[in-house]
Order: sequence, then structure tokens, then C-alpha cells
Amino acid sequence: MATATLSVPDNQSVEFGIATLLEKVSAMRRDDTGPPRLLPAKAEMRTLEFWRSIISECLASFFYVFVVCGASVAVAPSGSPGLLVIANALASGFAIAALTQSFGHVS
Repeated sequence: MATATLSVPDNQSVEFGIATLLEKVSAMRRDDTGPPRLLPAKAEMRTLEFWRSIISECLASFFYVFVVCGASVAVAPSGSPGLLVIANALASGFAIAALTQSFGHVS
């Protein structure tokens, strides 16, 4: 185990070292980047980040509805309507996975 020693230069006192240490601690507290502070709703609606997330949500919803509706319009081959249900489910699942990967970081 290492031992720490406190050495004070000849021209400075222990009180000066303690004061310097406390100043550094208070500076660290001022510069603390803790959890982001929430803006009031009125102020948040004026930010570019808010509108970018709204537009990305709208685009993702549009593409999702487009893909799911397009998959449900498909005509089932004769005698196997179960295959159409599986195709709709796969199209929906892959669409939501792709859209989440594409737009998730923005919204």
C-alpha cells in the first residue's frame, strides 16, 4: 500500500494550500455537468432540436404506415392466406426495426 505525504513549500503556508484546494473544489462544483435541466414547454418549443425530433417522428410514422399498408394490399396466392399474414407481420417487424435504427438517434 502506498503512503501519501503532504509537503508544503517554504514560501507557502498550510492555510494557503487548504484555501487553494477549496477553491478548486468549488470550481469543480460550478462546472459540474450533471443531468440536463428541463426547459419549460414554451421555451422548448422554440428550439431546433425539438422541431427536428418532431419532423423525424412524422417521417418515421409516414414510412411505417406506407410499408404496412403496402404489405397488406398484396394479393394472397390461391389456397394459402396464412402466407399473407406472415408476410404482413414480417414487413411490419422489419419496417419498425429499420425505422428505429434510422430515426431513433434523432428523436
